[in-house]
Amino acid sequence: IDSTGDGACLQPSSDDVVCKTPWRVFKGHTKTIVALSWSKSQFLVSGGVDQTVRLWHVTKEVCLGVFHHHDVVSCLQFDPKDDTLFLSGSFDKKLRMWDIPKGEVIHWQSTQYLISALSFMESGAVIAGFTNGQCIFYNYTKSDGFQFNTEIDCRNRGVSLKNGKKVSGIKTIRKAFTTDDEHSNSTRNSMFGKKNLRMTGKKSEVI
Repeated sequence: IDSTGDGACLQPSSDDVVCKTPWRVFKGHTKTIVALSWSKSQFLVSGGVDQTVRLWHVTKEVCLGVFHHHDVVSCLQFDPKDDTLFLSGSFDKKLRMWDIPKGEVIHWQSTQYLISALSFMESGAVIAGFTNGQCIFYNYTKSDGFQFNTEIDCRNRGVSLKNGKKVSGIKTIRKAFTTDDEHSNSTRNSMFGKKNLRMTGKKSEVI
């Protein structure tokens, strides 16, 4: 989609899958952007090497808020149940839950390793992935914050990768913490059962 000077949207031609001109450009970050997350209400948070998270909306050109960190912001995700909250992971080894209207951190959790990925579960629980190939599961509530639940080592048994490999993405399937059929997806493209912590498959796409 493209936009004319008066804001009208133009459809791509039959030869184009995507128009070459962006519909909107958001400017504000001073260094490379490495993390993005969309909310259900069309808000966007972006984070990167400049140690900030910036809030945008698809209808606005200006930045709506800046959330400062102490190191690179490596991953972000809006709370799927509450668009006023988002979770950030940073290379300062801290998970932070941010309240957007207040503009402040309401809970944080220190970790042992650099955070490289994160995801919410349907239950509201959080999974954090690390550069050493480990995933840690936290229960989360507004009243109690982060509470450790369990962990999984997403590591290769082969000699070359036995010390672990960075978790670059996490995808959850079905509801969390209830049956053996619920899993999290590691960057090794393997399926892990949350309840019994065993590998259950080797495909990255499961329907």
